[in-house]
Amino acid sequence: SLCVLDNGNRLRLKAAVHFTTGRICQKMGEDHRKEFSRQTVAAIAETAFRQCGEGFLGLLAR
Repeated sequence: SLCVLDNGNRLRLKAAVHFTTGRICQKMGEDHRKEFSRQTVAAIAETAFRQCGEGFLGLLAR
């Protein structure tokens, strides 16, 4: 469930998670000579946000 924080904060955190996930995937890809598709990065970022980001926002709302 969503917390009481405004949607703008949620979107900023989601964008930050997506950006950071992309950078991690890029670095891992370079290290292992593999390439992650945008769709794969988006799926990993969405999963990370659902698992961690929304819980983090819930803590901030307290």
